[in-house]
Amino acid sequence: MDSKLNGLLSHYILALILLEVHWRPVFLAPLNSRCYEDLDNLKSFAELLEMEATTLLMAYHDSFSDSTPDDVIDSTISGMKFYEKLQDIYIKNELFSLHFLKVDEYLQDLFGNEEPIKKLLPRFKDRLIDLSKRLQHILTTLHPDTPLPAKPEALTFNHDYDYDKKKYGWHVIDRVKYWLSQVAQVLDMGKEVCYEVISLDF
Repeated sequence: MDSKLNGLLSHYILALILLEVHWRPVFLAPLNSRCYEDLDNLKSFAELLEMEATTLLMAYHDSFSDSTPDDVIDSTISGMKFYEKLQDIYIKNELFSLHFLKVDEYLQDLFGNEEPIKKLLPRFKDRLIDLSKRLQHILTTLHPDTPLPAKPEALTFNHDYDYDKKKYGWHVIDRVKYWLSQVAQVLDMGKEVCYEVISLDF
């Protein structure tokens, strides 16, 4: 076989190899066998908390659908990447936990232990603590070398009047309910981080 023919054959074989690689089927495969399951469980847990927040609103002594007080935490989730959003969710959860301590304090001042919501609130506060632990697990699993965000400082404000205390408490619960629905959406969309693109040979 002369050198010219040998060169053409080599180029032909190379072209076939490149085509085979280009058209090789690509599939999504789990990057971490626990990652998808952890995020899915966390999403379900956020949805459970959202339902419990709805129950808290129904049990609240009054309804305050007017303007939200300035000292109530906002419900937005910041961040461009999924991990950045998770970090923001973690910080917001810590903030909501602090606000619910304040709500519990106010409700104790207003109603003692007689109101039905006072019996429901401790479980919800414990759920927020549980959510924090689950978020810590996800964050350290995805980025083990990145430290957790710093926890926020204790709240320093107080409301003097009963009406303001009631209004603040209602809006904190209403705000966390909406926030939890967004958390569930972010977690659902973020499950794609558990997958990597690989090529499979047949």
